[in-house]
Order: sequence, then structure tokens, then C-alpha cells
Amino acid sequence: SYYGMIIKSAAVLFVYVLLLHLYRPIKIGLIWNSDVLIKLLKIGGPIFGLAYVVSIASTVDKLWLLKFSDLETVGLYSFGYYAFSTFLLFSTSIASYVYPRMTYSYGENKDKSILWNYVKRITLLLLVVQIPLACIGYYLVPTLLSNYFPKYIESTVVMQILLFAGVLRGSIVGANALWSMKKW
Repeated sequence: SYYGMIIKSAAVLFVYVLLLHLYRPIKIGLIWNSDVLIKLLKIGGPIFGLAYVVSIASTVDKLWLLKFSDLETVGLYSFGYYAFSTFLLFSTSIASYVYPRMTYSYGENKDKSILWNYVKRITLLLLVVQIPLACIGYYLVPTLLSNYFPKYIESTVVMQILLFAGVLRGSIVGANALWSMKKW
């Protein structure tokens, strides 16, 4: 049942965290420092808040579809969403590769222009790579869906639109500059 799946997920997470704690490479006792806690909350709070807003934004479209249409439409949209997810995965992978470099270079000299140069170069690179891929995908999607996924042929237009939405979502790298500077 659904509740069994939730309990299983919670149990697996608990065991995972417990094993990470028991077999941690450096064992340090608990040290309470209120100043560090406050600093952690000031830095981590906005990051958590942004991640929560992104999570809500990525779910609300499906909830609206469910409210104003039916479950079949949500299924067709969700299948079309794979195109968006593919481009999002690509840009997120690049962003997670670039973020440590951005943070290191900003920590070295506190020069914001270096961060923004990273953002401009990576965003331009993502656009140059993803726009042709989206154009190719735009013309391949109808053929692929009709040949391999005929039950989802109605999601062709959604998938084509979401290909280009995924290209625009590639600007996620710009958020990394804010995270590097810890400026909200």
C-alpha cells in the first residue's frame, strides 16, 4: 500500500543515516556552538527556502492539470515532461561540476566579476549545445513517439514545447553564483 511505501522509505533512510553515523571516517563528539548554529541557519535557510520553492514549482503544474483536467492529461503531460527532465539533467550536471570551481575562485579573491564570467560562459555554452539538440528533438519526437510509444502520441506537442523549456531552464548556473557569494 501507499503507507507501506512511505514506511519503507523512512526505514531505509533511517538505516542509511545510522550506518553513515556509525562508520564515519572521523569520529567527533557533539560540540554545541550557538554562533555556528546561527551562522548555519543564516546561510542554509535561504538555500533550503529556494530548494523548497523550486520543489513546489516543479509540482504545481501537475496539480493544476489534475484540478482542471483529468488523470489521463496528467499522464500525457508527465510523459512529455521527460524531454524537459533530460535537458534539466544536462544543465544540472554542468552546474554541479562548475559550482565548486566558481566557489573556489570566488573564495580566493572575492572578485564577483569572475563568477559572472563563469555564468556567462557556461550559460552561452549550454545554449549553443542545447538549442540544436532541442531543434533536432523537435523534429524527431513525432517519429519516435509514433514508432515506439504510440499510446503517448497525444503528448507530442507537450514534449516539443518542453524541449525548449528545458533549454531555458539551463540558466540554473546563474543561481550557483548567488550560492557561491552567499548573497541573497
